[in-house]
Amino acid sequence: MKKTFNVGNSPKHKIDVDFRITGKEKVFVDDVIVIDKRKLSMKGDCIFKAGKHEVIIKYKGSFKEWTCPVFVDGALFIEELFDEELKRHKKSFFYFPKFIKILGIILFIALLFSFLRGFYQGATGG
Repeated sequence: MKKTFNVGNSPKHKIDVDFRITGKEKVFVDDVIVIDKRKLSMKGDCIFKAGKHEVIIKYKGSFKEWTCPVFVDGALFIEELFDEELKRHKKSFFYFPKFIKILGIILFIALLFSFLRGFYQGATGG
């Protein structure tokens, strides 16, 4: 998930955040990389400076639920950094169980037809 936001007024600092589900995280301040690491969990804090401002991105959660607020100088700056992306993820995650059910029904019907065809061929000798 990628997101860009600005911190400060004069001067304004552009912050680019790139968090991957694989644990790779990169943060750029004014196109200069300040964080480039891989984590094994989906929890933690990214703490860095953007000019004279201290920025903390707190992320925690699991594949189903995830939050990522941003704090600047100790005050809440962005309630949810990846708001649109998380809404899409929750929507697609909601449909996943239906997909599994449909796939299971199709598999059951295919196995039933295969069994009945074998039974019919065995009963008729051909």
